[in-house]
Order: sequence, then C-alpha cells, then structure tokens
Amino acid sequence: MRLILALTIMVIATGASTSTAGTRKPCVVPRLYALSISSARALITSSGCTLGGVSYQKPRRAVAVVTNQVPAPGAIVPPSSRVFLIAA
Repeated sequence: MRLILALTIMVIATGASTSTAGTRKPCVVPRLYALSISSARALITSSGCTLGGVSYQKPRRAVAVVTNQVPAPGAIVPPSSRVFLIAA
C-alpha cells in the first residue's frame, strides 16, 4: 500500500512536460493488468504516456505480469505523463 501511495505522489509531483502540452492530446491511461511488461510498455507508449518505472513483488513469475498500476486505468493525464507498474 505504501508503494502505491508513493507512486501516486510521484505521478502528481512530476506531471509532464508543458512545452508541447497545448498541441498534443492528453494520455488516457490504458488497463494494463495481467499483461507482460513489454506488452504494457507498448500500450503505454501508444496511448501517449511514458513508462515511469516497474517495481517487482516477490515471488516473481518466470514472465513478470502487471499486478497494479498508477495512475488507474481510464485516468486522463497530460501527454507524456509517467505510468508506474507493479509486477510479479
């Protein structure tokens, strides 16, 4: 729970670059649960956001999958905002 709260604070604090915010569409955060990290990264990029980081829970699976994300799916955030993942 602390990790999710810390990631939420980081997303709010960092925001996105405002240099092109007026010309680009906002990012609608996609639902990433149960996707592999590489699939999640591709979906994040195609939605106009950037991958902020990945934290891994123990025990880890052979192929890590997303178990949580910040911001939540469907959130509308500025272009290039960071999306943080928690994977197992």
